[in-house]
Amino acid sequence: MTHVLDEHFRHRAAQDLFSGAVLITQGAARLFAGAYGYASRAWGVPNKLDTRFDTASVTKLFTAIATLQLIDRELLTFDTPVVERLGLEGTPLSKEVNVFHLLTHTSGIGDDADEEAGERYEDVWKTKANYSVIETRDFLPQFVNKPANFPQEKGAAIAIAATSSWAS
Repeated sequence: MTHVLDEHFRHRAAQDLFSGAVLITQGAARLFAGAYGYASRAWGVPNKLDTRFDTASVTKLFTAIATLQLIDRELLTFDTPVVERLGLEGTPLSKEVNVFHLLTHTSGIGDDADEEAGERYEDVWKTKANYSVIETRDFLPQFVNKPANFPQEKGAAIAIAATSSWAS
């Protein structure tokens, strides 16, 4: 079976129809693993099993689920203050920002690259290599000292309006 899978992905990669890594497990047993195509076509860098892929915003869903699981286990609440919890005292972040605001994108916290203000996301990595971001916490210096995109109070009003419309 692994030969059939390997042949399938090799064929797709040869036609530029697939580029990535495949891992199939059953419990702790690895049934199949393979890497195909290029991590960077421009530089001709092939994918490997240990290639780190930029997953961008797809991680927001997983972060939200993990946060809700922590709330379910009573390790966090929607009202948990973020600045205090993350040890971000002394930054411009509003002390009023809580977990609910983060989950609903209503905190007002500045973005690492504010494209609407002319910043380019790729410029974020000019002084810091992207591979140096290992833990989620490593992203914080990119934006914690930036001014808010909007006052947190405005974000709270947006969140209240949104939850009121969901309830009706």
